[in-house]
Amino acid sequence: MKNPESIFSKSLYKILDKPEFDSRDIFYVGPTGDHTEYASNSLRKIANEYNYTLQSITELVGISIDTEQIFYLLPELQGTSTDIDLSGAYSVFWESLFPQKPLSRNGAFLKIKDGETLIGYSIPDTETLEESLTAFCAYLTMPKKHSGERIEASRFGLIKEDEAEPYEYADSHFDIEVNKLSEEIREKVNKLRLYGVSEIAIKALFQKEQKLSRLVITDDYRIVLPDYGDMEIKMEPLPKAVYFLYLRHPEGLMFKELPCCRDEFMEIYSRLTNRRDAVALRSAERVLDPTDNSINEKCSRIREAFISKFDDTLAHKYYITKYYDLKKWIELDRGLVDLGPIDKALF
Repeated sequence: MKNPESIFSKSLYKILDKPEFDSRDIFYVGPTGDHTEYASNSLRKIANEYNYTLQSITELVGISIDTEQIFYLLPELQGTSTDIDLSGAYSVFWESLFPQKPLSRNGAFLKIKDGETLIGYSIPDTETLEESLTAFCAYLTMPKKHSGERIEASRFGLIKEDEAEPYEYADSHFDIEVNKLSEEIREKVNKLRLYGVSEIAIKALFQKEQKLSRLVITDDYRIVLPDYGDMEIKMEPLPKAVYFLYLRHPEGLMFKELPCCRDEFMEIYSRLTNRRDAVALRSAERVLDPTDNSINEKCSRIREAFISKFDDTLAHKYYITKYYDLKKWIELDRGLVDLGPIDKALF
């Protein structure tokens, strides 16, 4: 698992990559939201002499926080006020970035250098802000050797197509298909994940841990998350029928086992559509065929329906994922699920 402070640092780099922030910015981290007090003419002049601009971390947080992102990361706040006292935001940033380095009562100066190196200068009690800023700017302009951090992306270990048995085609292609997102959803998720204050900062500022909501199937077959402001998860009938089938099977199912669930699946699908005609049944039959990719496409749509609404750190509990080997399941504790009209007892 990645170090939270490292994740926070990377997210701060992304914030500073935004057009409204300049790569020559130095940030003051201190016990006030009043930027002008710490960006007086004398301080600005010092920064300018070294070709830097002085800004406030508290100001940065205020600019960067986005209500839509807050709801995406903390969906239990849906329908509530997001007003927040940012006067303590500076300490959240500092403690997350430098957990072993206490912040002095005068605050600190912070710089992201070369898009990778995080530099923090805690202001000693014996120095004025002007003296500390001068020392910090001088330090930043000294020539130094720099070693960047290289991050290698991990890859799924997938079964090659020519190694899979025909009846395991859909099972073996699950990792490929379920991670596909439409361009529209990909752009939305990227915006909510990559812009604004990081997930760690938002949790800390709101003093909130992410919480799972109950999932309720209503009498008219809608999927509602009551603890996320009655959020509705919308799907087309075929993905929804697949989802309901997996909700009814907490033990999980391999795709090659789906033909054994034909009667159950068809009953669910017909209830959702009120259709039993040949065209509707043909589409449903494709979903049950383990040699066809249709089931993976439906699982991808299910995943998309959830992560378009809230962050994947929570959403992955709700959609269909790989359990072990080729088995797929919905991880959500069934104590949080009200199956309503698709309860097993009603079939």
